Amino acid sequence: MPTYKRGIFDRADFETDMVKLDIRDKIYNLQPEVTPFITILSKMNKLKTSNTQYSWFEDDLLGNYTQANGGQTTTDTAITVDDAGMFQEGDIVMNEAKDETMLVKSVDSLTQITVERSYGTTSAATIADNAYIYKLGSAMQEGYTSPQALQRAKSKKTNYIQIFSKTVQLTETANAVDTYGGKRRNYERQNRAIELKREMESQFLWGEKKEDTSGAHPRRASGGVYEFISSNAPTLDMSSSALTESSFESWLKDVFLYSGDDRYLFTGPLVASQISQFATGKQRTEPGKTIKYGISVTTYHSTMGDIHIVVDRHFIGPHAGKGLALEVKQLWYRYLQGLDWRLQLNLQNKKDHYILDEYSAHAGLEIHNDKLHGILKGVS
Repeated sequence: MPTYKRGIFDRADFETDMVKLDIRDKIYNLQPEVTPFITILSKMNKLKTSNTQYSWFEDDLLGNYTQANGGQTTTDTAITVDDAGMFQEGDIVMNEAKDETMLVKSVDSLTQITVERSYGTTSAATIADNAYIYKLGSAMQEGYTSPQALQRAKSKKTNYIQIFSKTVQLTETANAVDTYGGKRRNYERQNRAIELKREMESQFLWGEKKEDTSGAHPRRASGGVYEFISSNAPTLDMSSSALTESSFESWLKDVFLYSGDDRYLFTGPLVASQISQFATGKQRTEPGKTIKYGISVTTYHSTMGDIHIVVDRHFIGPHAGKGLALEVKQLWYRYLQGLDWRLQLNLQNKKDHYILDEYSAHAGLEIHNDKLHGILKGVS
């Protein structure tokens, strides 16, 4: 029997599914762009490689200071230090704490020099454990014989190309259906591209290098920033406490020790907010944000140099209290020739009635001179 409606017809009287729904023809992603590190890296330095393993060499000038290893009296002439390899016979060195200068008579081992005490006008003084011993310069006799050349051995670093992959797979039927947000295939491809860049950024920040040949085919992981700089980069550990201005400035002094070039501090909302609190009202930061290499940054001015603060969502959860201060000119995005970031369509077999698309990248990280960078951790 038919259903009848008597009286005024209102909104509730429409038949099921008769009303056209008002749905925006767009799907709003919570994380549309979460890879500022990869963004900067890919715009700064890119270099192809023809092998899955690539290497580079690093060098530094000869050192000009070391530290005493154990205390010495005013009459001791055999001085034990952490590194005697930087000295040569005829060098003038100084006990920094007492201003006493000494003449190096011989280099006895990698950790000991023999000196003539009080070589200048300052009297011999005790040398405390860990006192800084500075090399001022060489003082050769007239008619001298040229000393042996002294140079540092170059340091070889190695990393691997890692294969990153994300796929979209759906039936040809599903691909033909109209959906809100456009074709599902296109929308899912967009998401996979973002996810792939996010995984690359995570690996390039926190990954550890490895070549695994135990399977049918080799598998490689590219080492990240933290692995390469964690041994020697200046490190500030707040030990589960709030970041203070004095600690931050003291750390920056070490970060900028070898170069005054700008640094980029990749960190999370926790650290960034604490920096903004002690920087407010002291003209430490520029008003608002500026765009550098396509991302928004806040610039912090210190007496040592400028550091651009980049809020990166990879610094949340277990990495919330961390930050990496990087001289980005020392970083390189490496990719295997012909196999950089790419999208391949319709990889399915001809007899298969589904669609298979893949985003992939054969890529790795190269980073130079760990002492030019810095690590911040333990902020709470």
